[in-house]
Amino acid sequence: MEAASENRHRERADKFKRLYKESRQEHEELQRRLQELTEENRTLHANLLSTLGEQLQPEQADKAADQETYDATVVSFPKSGRTWLSYLYYNYVLQFLPPEEREQPGETFTYRPEERPEFQRAIAIAKLLQRFPRLRFTHGSPGRGKVAYQQLKVSGTEFSDGPIILLVRDPRDVVISYYYHVSNPDKGYDLPAGYGISDFIRSDLFGIRYIIEHMNQWAAERAKASGPFTILFYEDLAAQVEQQFRDFLFFAGADPVSSRMISVAVEESRFDTLKARELQHRERSGASTDHNMMRMRRGRIGGYRDELPDDDIRYLDGQIASHLDSAFARYIERDAT
Repeated sequence: MEAASENRHRERADKFKRLYKESRQEHEELQRRLQELTEENRTLHANLLSTLGEQLQPEQADKAADQETYDATVVSFPKSGRTWLSYLYYNYVLQFLPPEEREQPGETFTYRPEERPEFQRAIAIAKLLQRFPRLRFTHGSPGRGKVAYQQLKVSGTEFSDGPIILLVRDPRDVVISYYYHVSNPDKGYDLPAGYGISDFIRSDLFGIRYIIEHMNQWAAERAKASGPFTILFYEDLAAQVEQQFRDFLFFAGADPVSSRMISVAVEESRFDTLKARELQHRERSGASTDHNMMRMRRGRIGGYRDELPDDDIRYLDGQIASHLDSAFARYIERDAT
């Protein structure tokens, strides 16, 4: 009995050893094949990058962008958060490139990152690998700075090739940042001498009525749009950046959307990071480093209260209450608080 039992235990132990050995061999074979597939994938990826790189050399990038059809359009009045949103998108898409192909932090700063050659290569790869949109960013305000708000006419019919996202911000914050933008001598607006911020906000050419008219006309375009149309509020993006950016990508046509890539894009696009990079860029190029002349100026919500006297704030509040479309009711309601 004892001998028979011992033989059964020995046979069972031998069987387990054999199965373990076979399992180890299968595991090692799978690991070897996985390594081969990884190397094959790297080779294919490198070949793809090489091919796309030949097609999209830096000097051809702008031309390629002009010739490319767009999948969605982002419309915003200047100083409404366009640069930040475009960097979020840029830093998301750039992750389709291997690290050595990407722009290195601090290397440069541009006001239109979506036009950079490495972005053009990355978006081409993204569109090959999955459903991914090429975005057009526009201010959608023909004649801006040349015609008064009474003559402003916008149209979304030229952007009928996909969804439209209207990016808006509290017009009181916009008009303050826009004043510093237009006051920059490099922009060529040639404001009259002594033209202060109180004059600016009341201007038919630049002021709060022009911004309100731009917002109202684009809100009216929703009823005429042939495709999806949504409004993205800067304040919501600032408060819930990952969720709002995810919704933005889905609406624009991205599928699937990666939570990990969103987190990386948000980290790379933090306001302080972009502001530091812009400052470095300005120092290297010899441009003004005046805080108020920078594109990444403050980014604060409600910052206009720190920069205007009470009379000017009441004027802005009154114009918003009287003329702003109900699509932006949150800014009207804020007046009463």
